Amino acid sequence: MRVSGILRSVLSVAISLSLALAFAPVSLSALDEFFEEQDPGVANDEDDDEAEEDEDDEEAEEVEGIDFEALTTAPTTFSGSVSTGFGAAVSLIDWPWSDEAGERDALENFEVAGGYDLSATFGVDARPRAHLRFSARMGTSLDPDSMSLTAPRFSRLFVDYTLAESIYFRVGRYGMTWGQGRVVGNPANFVSDVSDGMAVRAVVPAGRGSVTALVHSKEAWVDQYSPQNPKAFAYAGQWETSLDNISLTAAGWGRYSEPLHTSSSISGSIGAFDLTMEAVNRWDWDEPFAAENLDLRLLSQVLWEGGDPSWVIIGEHLFDSTVSSFRGHRAGVAFRMPRFGALGVNWRPQVRVRHAFHDNSGEVVTGLTGTVARDLSMSIGLPFRYGPPDSYYREGDFGSDLQNIGGVAAFGLGLSLSFSF
Repeated sequence: MRVSGILRSVLSVAISLSLALAFAPVSLSALDEFFEEQDPGVANDEDDDEAEEDEDDEEAEEVEGIDFEALTTAPTTFSGSVSTGFGAAVSLIDWPWSDEAGERDALENFEVAGGYDLSATFGVDARPRAHLRFSARMGTSLDPDSMSLTAPRFSRLFVDYTLAESIYFRVGRYGMTWGQGRVVGNPANFVSDVSDGMAVRAVVPAGRGSVTALVHSKEAWVDQYSPQNPKAFAYAGQWETSLDNISLTAAGWGRYSEPLHTSSSISGSIGAFDLTMEAVNRWDWDEPFAAENLDLRLLSQVLWEGGDPSWVIIGEHLFDSTVSSFRGHRAGVAFRMPRFGALGVNWRPQVRVRHAFHDNSGEVVTGLTGTVARDLSMSIGLPFRYGPPDSYYREGDFGSDLQNIGGVAAFGLGLSLSFSF
């Protein structure tokens, strides 16, 4: 019986590994999330779906503060993309060595799910004057239940205006990113839902840095109050500056009936390493300093970029005080490796590893991205998640139609193609 149990375990592991090479989720966008830059100010567009990279260019440098000298006129440009993906995932219901798995046949200890997606976007961008810019992007995606395309939706629609070459305004719908987290989470990104509605932003130079003021709202808040009620809006501000090799930021976000969100960070360099520390807290309006209302998150980050060819390595640790018994620790590391040529394609490998210590769940995502033909890019990924179904890294979308797959672990392999101009 013991030999039979061992053979069953070996067979189960072998099957799971083979299926891991054959199935996967479609969406591979998570591979690039930890390399996205913070809100870059005026010169660049920070829309999340615009993070595209030329295969022959060097890594884009982070833009600090406001670069008003970069403002100039530009002709109207049009852009578009069509993306499609195919994949599946296999879930291990129970660990092969457990009593529960022993009561099933080896193949009955797995669940398989598949999915596919298709989306298309079209955009226009114009800067007829150095102080004036208009940008719009709309898109649609396939609804697999009806096999029809969803109604086109604007993911971006805004106007930029620069007053007296010193004060910058942006009005409309667009994406923003605040905060320093890139691997295990970004608790200081108070503005993550700005793209769900409409926003007004103003950026003013302040010494060696800048001050940003933001007002935004969305449909749910307007439905709750009214378009004329100040309670239907959220209000935020951020200050950032640089002192020699030290960068400082402080930000706050508030809305009626919700806690006040604040963050502060300090970044610097030691040799070839960039170090960042960030503190984020939510303050209860009635008892802001009560121990039971403590909602503190501390993020530490180490970044190294170098080598020839170049590497990018990011390591992070996040402490969450809301997890009991001081067990709220998450850690992760991400690698962007040098390119290599294979099958006539210049591939870039990427790896991200994350683990939550309080419930022993985690995620490992590996992938390759490359341009396989003119204006045609390909992504191949192998994600793996482990932990109970309700644990931190097992919750949420596993890609395409593969949400919340059950079991103690999930494996996958996916392929996506994107044509853009």
